[in-house]
This record gives sequence, C-alpha cells and structure tokens, in this order.
Amino acid sequence: MFNYQKFEKDFVEAWNSHVIEYLLSFYTDDLVYIHPGEHPRVIKGKEQFKKYLEVFLRHFLITNSN
Repeated sequence: MFNYQKFEKDFVEAWNSHVIEYLLSFYTDDLVYIHPGEHPRVIKGKEQFKKYLEVFLRHFLITNSN
C-alpha cells in the first residue's frame, strides 16, 4: 500500500532542501507543470522543469537570504 504520509514528508523535505535533483526524483520525465501567477505558462518535461527550478530557487534564495 502506498504510504501517502511518507511521500508527503519526503516531498516537503525535498522542496525545503533546495536540492534540485532530489526534488526532480518525485517527478516523471513527461511531467507537465503549470506555473500560476501573473504570467502563467506550461512547462513540459523534466529538463524544462529543471531549468525552471534553477531560476526559481536562485531567485527565492536571494530574496529570502536576509
């Protein structure tokens, strides 16, 4: 049986670690991510999502470093 609580714990840990490869391990190669917000866009595939995360996390870490 799938352990949803463990998955949720591990997924949150991956986001909080800011380690992109760890976070990507939760996604399939054919993922589709819809970026919400002011300029919504669709990101397809793990490689494109990786590029998105690199920019997102770099901005997030700079913004929240104080």
